[in-house]
Order: sequence, then structure tokens, then C-alpha cells
Amino acid sequence: IGDVTIHRDAPESNEPEALSSRRGQELDVRTREVWIDNQKIWTIEPIRMTVGGAELRGRDLTIYLAKSTTSAAKAKTPSAVLDRMDLVYLDELRIPLDRPQPARLWPRRSGTAAASAPPQSSLTQQRGTISIQCKNRMSYDFGLDRLSLRDDIVLIRTLRGQEVDRFECEILDLTLRDPGDRTLRRDGPLDWVDRINAKGEPVMMNLSEQDFRLVADEVF
Repeated sequence: IGDVTIHRDAPESNEPEALSSRRGQELDVRTREVWIDNQKIWTIEPIRMTVGGAELRGRDLTIYLAKSTTSAAKAKTPSAVLDRMDLVYLDELRIPLDRPQPARLWPRRSGTAAASAPPQSSLTQQRGTISIQCKNRMSYDFGLDRLSLRDDIVLIRTLRGQEVDRFECEILDLTLRDPGDRTLRRDGPLDWVDRINAKGEPVMMNLSEQDFRLVADEVF
């Protein structure tokens, strides 16, 4: 009852190269009036959730727990503890595409300002952020890494505050490629996707960097 925080820290590691992977395993939920039993956690109140670098905002959330309590107790990642998540009202899901760069791994140059700045090469490789909105239910299967959305779905990728890609449809099922592993090389937003199935009236895709535009009834 009242304000509720559910938090899971990432496993500790002394390896700086593992920073991105560890951040992908962090879980933090902020909401109110939460109910819990041996199968699920749920609330009808507004919610803000972060998993790794991704942030979700919405209302009326149910998280189904892993059926095996033994495997859940030994789990090293949130996905092993959780089975499925259903969100009735999605305000926005934001997913950063860039790997975080620890400052201690940046090349050092003379001067305070220079030492605190990332290398220029990292700026040219920025991929931006994806924002996802829809007018109906959003579901996520943690075991399959499958994201499902319904009704008036809009995906927008922004880079340095400017819209560069846009995708619109009515029904969308996305199977993601190891979303918790931020150490994987991904040269573009589609490298996060293993499989896509989209339907619309019509489906519209505009990838400005690739100079690619698509209009279709279904994409799979």
C-alpha cells in the first residue's frame, strides 16, 4: 500500500568491459498500491519501469512470475525470474540503442574538459533512441524476448533530438535479439530484431538513413 519500489541490482563484476551487460540486468519498478501472490505481481496504478537502459511508462500492469521457484531463486537475470508482463495502457517505451561508455575507458587527454569527454569516434557511431507508443495492450514474454503491441502503434527512432526512422502499424509482434546483452555489436536498429510480424491499414515504414520507404498490408 502507498508508494512502492521493486528493485533488483545487477550482479557485481570487476571487469569494466562487463559494465554494459550488467546494466542490462538491472530492474527497477516505481508505482503504488501493489498486490503480490505466488504467481504474479499487479497494480492498476501508473507505473514507471526501467530494465537496463530501457524505460517504460503506463498503467495497469501485471507481471507473471517464473513457475519454478527453484530456478527463480538461482536466477542471475530478471528474465529468469519473470515469465510474462502485460500492460493494459502503454504511455511510452523508450529503448536506447547505444552502448554506455564508461568514462574510465575513454582515452585521456590533457585538460579537465578534454579528459571528461568521450572520444569523437563514439559520437559518430551514435544510434539514438527508439520510442514506442500504442493505444492498447502491450505484452512482453521474457522467455522468448517477444514484444507484442496492439492498435495505433508508432515506433520512432530519434538521433540527437531529430526523428530519423518511423514505423506505423496496427498489430506488431517483435522477437528481440538478446536485448539484455548490450555488449553485442549492433550497426543499426534492425540488429536488435530477430523476427518481426506486423499488420496494418497499411503498415508504413520510413528509414531515412537507408533511404528506404515501405507501404504494405503485412510485414513478416
